[in-house]
Amino acid sequence: MLRIALRILPALAVLVAGVVVGLRQRRELGQYQSKVRAAGDRIAATIVEADSGAPASGREPDEAEWVRLRQDREELLRLRSEIVDLRRAAAEAAKALAAGENVESLRTQAAEAQREARLIRARMQAEDQARGVDQAMSTSAGLVIAVANARGGQIPPSWEQVGEWLTTPWDAKSEPMRPIWLEMWKSMQEQKLNHHAFEILPTGRVVADAANPAGVRTLLLRERTPRERPDGGWVRGYVFGDGQYEEVTAMDGRFESWEQSVLTERRNAGP
Repeated sequence: MLRIALRILPALAVLVAGVVVGLRQRRELGQYQSKVRAAGDRIAATIVEADSGAPASGREPDEAEWVRLRQDREELLRLRSEIVDLRRAAAEAAKALAAGENVESLRTQAAEAQREARLIRARMQAEDQARGVDQAMSTSAGLVIAVANARGGQIPPSWEQVGEWLTTPWDAKSEPMRPIWLEMWKSMQEQKLNHHAFEILPTGRVVADAANPAGVRTLLLRERTPRERPDGGWVRGYVFGDGQYEEVTAMDGRFESWEQSVLTERRNAGP
């Protein structure tokens, strides 16, 4: 049994080193500890047999056998110390595994906190962008409506036409305001977010007045490119014929059905 014990010990040493360096699962640690206990029990049984001093054959040992027994006893004492080291290593491995699990939990929490922080920042940026779009779009719509009023309520078909009408004299009643709107037009060109981000919709005469009440719910401007929302979906800005700004959300990024519903509403409102 001594020779068996001696063959077991190197395998146990390799197993301990592998566990201390590479164990990441509690199940593997439990299997390892079971192996250590089983090996320790086998070595302890060998030690008990050797401590009795009686050879397996029951005969009186000669001098050479006594020397061998003393050597075996010394080796068994060393093995006994190895058992203690092995069990201590198993306990340290268990602590290391538990600490590793705690670290992994903290890493998961930190990653989740970072994702939440990024989402909050994205929401704040989206809100700032929405305010900028609202302001720029409302200013652009005011300019279009002013030009249309000076032209008998006819909406210009393009931004190029807006610029041309602003440099052409208006009727006597509207002319005093033209330089002011022209200056605003020039100022808009210098802005990062300006009228180029919006498109004039082909709606004809949409300015809201007593002769055209349906102009209130007529789409005048549309944001060219929808904005992606941090929480999913897309959003797009619109301005109606009365200058009212509205943001519309579509989870699939398609706004045709909403625009069609507005067109239907306008038709039902009258001429």
